[in-house]
Amino acid sequence: LFLMMFFAAYNENVSIGGVSGLVNRNAPYTINVAMSIMLVFGTMIISAIMGVPVFRDFDYRFHEIIFTTPVKKSQYLAGRFLGSYVIGLFVFSGLIWGNIVGSSFPGVNTEHIGPFMLSAYINPFLLYVVPNVFMLGILFFAMGSIFRNQLAIYVQGVILFALYLIILSSQRDIESNRLLSILDPFGFVATTNVTRYWTVSEKNSMIVPFTGLLLYNRLLWTSIALVIGGVFFKMFKFSSASSLIRKKKIKDEVEQTVIKSHTIPQLTYHHDF
Repeated sequence: LFLMMFFAAYNENVSIGGVSGLVNRNAPYTINVAMSIMLVFGTMIISAIMGVPVFRDFDYRFHEIIFTTPVKKSQYLAGRFLGSYVIGLFVFSGLIWGNIVGSSFPGVNTEHIGPFMLSAYINPFLLYVVPNVFMLGILFFAMGSIFRNQLAIYVQGVILFALYLIILSSQRDIESNRLLSILDPFGFVATTNVTRYWTVSEKNSMIVPFTGLLLYNRLLWTSIALVIGGVFFKMFKFSSASSLIRKKKIKDEVEQTVIKSHTIPQLTYHHDF
């Protein structure tokens, strides 16, 4: 991600999203388009990061240790999710650093390099990276934690990416499609709708406003992600097998097991330092 943004800023022959001409390579519009597009192609990266935290515990049988501690389900899932979410944000921050380094690297052609604008980097990061990694992260985290299957974790990112490209290619005019602007989970169509009449001067100096269709889009998909997270939290079980897979097999194993009764000694637990 860093190198792609670096060469898009440093080399005039490299372009992300077709932004060229008189628009500066470090303009707010250029960075917005590049980040929104790279997030679409980075779906597989998010899947690989956010889908494996719980699966990894079960794959290495570390869950047997975790489940014997006083940790609660909410603490366990929140810790695993937030840890991978921070890593995801760090990975996609390469989009920012790549453009900053590329536009100021020695030997760069300064003809299409504008003045440094901190808001040009912070705004798209907050508009696209933070919510998109969160929304897709919840989806991939939930699927990976429920199915606990490595193939399902990586395939889900590819499927979502392919479906998104199919939907976009089936639309004749995405620039004026208001419904698609709201329903687009990545926010790319909403941004295109907002900036379609901008002049070169506006693209070089204006920040994409967090209003209108883009605001509705972010609110809608953040809400959907929270609902998915709530449903997943209810479904997740502290057990060695998935709550959906192998349920019947476990039931059969339990029925064939002879359960012996043991007297458990009375103990006093101390979980302080």
